[in-house]
Amino acid sequence: MKITLVGFLLVASAVADQCGSHEYNPETHVCNDNQYVCPILSGEALASCGESCYSYFEYSCDNGKDLVPLPAVDKPFELVTYNLYAPDVHDFPVYACGHRLYFGNGSATCTYCPNMPQLHGLCNDPGLITNRTILLGGSGGYGLATQVPGGQRGFIGPEGGLNYTQAHSASVPNGSQYDGILAYQQGAFIDTKSEFGWAACGQFNADDEVPVWDILAFRKAVVLWDYYDVCAEVKLLVVEADLENGTYVPWQYE
Repeated sequence: MKITLVGFLLVASAVADQCGSHEYNPETHVCNDNQYVCPILSGEALASCGESCYSYFEYSCDNGKDLVPLPAVDKPFELVTYNLYAPDVHDFPVYACGHRLYFGNGSATCTYCPNMPQLHGLCNDPGLITNRTILLGGSGGYGLATQVPGGQRGFIGPEGGLNYTQAHSASVPNGSQYDGILAYQQGAFIDTKSEFGWAACGQFNADDEVPVWDILAFRKAVVLWDYYDVCAEVKLLVVEADLENGTYVPWQYE
């Protein structure tokens, strides 16, 4: 996320703070170096680099003025949610289940392994990962790290969900997007075809809690607002998967 800085004066209010010669709302913006006002987007207060506001999770700042994109991830990775201003959706591991990515206290990874002789006991190997969701990047898209022939390709579904193909099938619904999705090393997982990020949406249970949050492309999620009880902006951060010797990625995700 890169935004050109614009000198502006917000309407004075009880919550206005001063940043150099500008007033700003600290609930929606941040003051950098006592002179640059940058927005808070998806729970991240953007930093300033020269005349631009930027995300630490997408760029680095060279010589205090030049933005340099972070390198693309080149190893298996996992995703963790981020929004410092919304603790209900912050710092959760992202799981794959039901051909979608989601998170929350009621979520878990769903994997399957066919106990066939030709797999030589793989399904019963204690090193087989069954409780984590490992992803792969590359070629402007993403996929799940699996052993099943053909793999499982990731895509943004027509209604905005982060989905993946069924094992042994490359079929995706009409209107899906499977390119323009990048994962940065020690950075963010983003949709380059949109200026907007991701939304986490859920429904309350009988205890007035949200056990499961669906992850949706914000630009498409608006059509589903009436279906959910609550939505929040969220970033997805890339964490390199620690695959120790003797561990194996799942055969397939369900």
